[in-house]
Amino acid sequence: MSAGIYQSGQDDMNKSNISNEIMNNMMNVNNNFNFSSFNQNDLPRYVNEFIQKMNHPYICMIHVLPKFFSIFIYFLGPFLFRNEKSKEYDFIITFAITFFLVSLDFYLVKNITGRFLVRMIWWIDSGEDYSNNVIFHSLEDKSTNSNEKNVFWFSLYIYVFIWLVQTIQMFISFQVCWFLLCVLCFFLSYYNLYNFWKCSKEQPEIVTGVLNKINFNAILKKLVNNKTYY
Repeated sequence: MSAGIYQSGQDDMNKSNISNEIMNNMMNVNNNFNFSSFNQNDLPRYVNEFIQKMNHPYICMIHVLPKFFSIFIYFLGPFLFRNEKSKEYDFIITFAITFFLVSLDFYLVKNITGRFLVRMIWWIDSGEDYSNNVIFHSLEDKSTNSNEKNVFWFSLYIYVFIWLVQTIQMFISFQVCWFLLCVLCFFLSYYNLYNFWKCSKEQPEIVTGVLNKINFNAILKKLVNNKTYY
């Protein structure tokens, strides 16, 4: 696919301002919710406070619930739809419902939740020469609700990570049918994340900053040292 065309309703922001805003948003999450004194009985109050700080709480639910239910059906579907006569797990029903929910999530994120929560949208446009171009449109600015932004991006990253892990696991265990399902789910979730990531001005800097802070050499060395003890 050819390179994307970027359209933006705002001039490029200063990198230092973006970094400061990101750090302030992360600090606000800790300040707004005192997790050190968290009590199980206070959970409804915390949830209510979190929802009240959002401009589009129902859009956030639309963004999260299809992801949750697709993962839920994927893991528990074989037990829920078990054939009582043959005592075998029904893979076909689990496959169909899971893939439907992942496809629904792809559509909702691409066309609805991305537009409301982070003010971004992307689509594929066919040129006169029948070539396909990915069009990115972003109105990302400081008016975007920080809580909604966190819900949008964190859920996307976690969702893609879960399907990546499951794809690798099914490949290693030679579960061909489950591997096919995981590949399809991973592709749809990753393709959505990838295009929104390219549309965003902040996320490439955030991811780069996080990766720069991770000492991969130390992690690899620790893993190697742990293996020597076995």
